[in-house]
Amino acid sequence: LVNDVYWQPTNAGHCAEAIWKLIPDYKNEIFHVASDERVTLYEFGCKIAYLWAFEPEKYITPISSSELTGLAPRPRDTQYDLTKLHEAGIELPGIEEGLKALK
Repeated sequence: LVNDVYWQPTNAGHCAEAIWKLIPDYKNEIFHVASDERVTLYEFGCKIAYLWAFEPEKYITPISSSELTGLAPRPRDTQYDLTKLHEAGIELPGIEEGLKALK
């Protein structure tokens, strides 16, 4: 899994709950909705492995995105600006809480 591209994985159920909270007061506005946590795909994979009682170092190898040839180029950091979401009083649970809800 790549260890040099950052993103904000978010549990879909948590995301939906946040959107439902926003609709009554902000139905005509645009928000970024995500967890505050920013991780690489490698870090995310390790979190999944630990939660399901696997040893990531046995199964997951960190690589650079430059090693993946033939794919469309991606930004190195796709972190969202959550300022507006927080000003609306909404914070989503973190990655581990989202994975536990999934499990």
